Amino acid sequence: MKHILTITTLLVIYAFCVSAQEPSDSLIIYNERLQNYIHAGFMFKLGKTREELYQNLGRPDSIAVETTNNCHVENVVDTIFTYNYSGITVQTYKGKYVNGGTLLTKVIVTDSLYKNIYDLNVGSSENEIFSVFGPPKKYKNNSIYLYEVIIGAPDGLLFYIEKGEIIKIIRNYYND
Repeated sequence: MKHILTITTLLVIYAFCVSAQEPSDSLIIYNERLQNYIHAGFMFKLGKTREELYQNLGRPDSIAVETTNNCHVENVVDTIFTYNYSGITVQTYKGKYVNGGTLLTKVIVTDSLYKNIYDLNVGSSENEIFSVFGPPKKYKNNSIYLYEVIIGAPDGLLFYIEKGEIIKIIRNYYND
């Protein structure tokens, strides 16, 4: 009898551990949606070069240029270009070791004019975010929700919330 009880206990513990390690169907769905959003979330074109950006969004209201030390290679300075439009800001990174010369690093959306898949736009509710992506991995003061996908380098998605609605969406490419 003692052996049967021990075996039964071990089987229950094993079943619990196995089920705890496997993600639930909803977590898999949330992750797939997040990956889709990270890779094809915007329903508008940006482009990969400054010329394509200008072609798709027009000339920016302003451009800011700053230099920064490369965080991977000592004594190398890279350049960050920030293109400011009404309702959207696009940031690119030009570095010596960037394949092709320029990398899209950040997009900040503050206007509902710029649509996203899953209908998560500026003005959408925080409950809509949760129904699409589930609970955030990190949050700050219940006003900033972070979702992150790591495929090669980590990519992030931030939703800024005010009075229960999205007021800003930041899509970080290659968080480093």
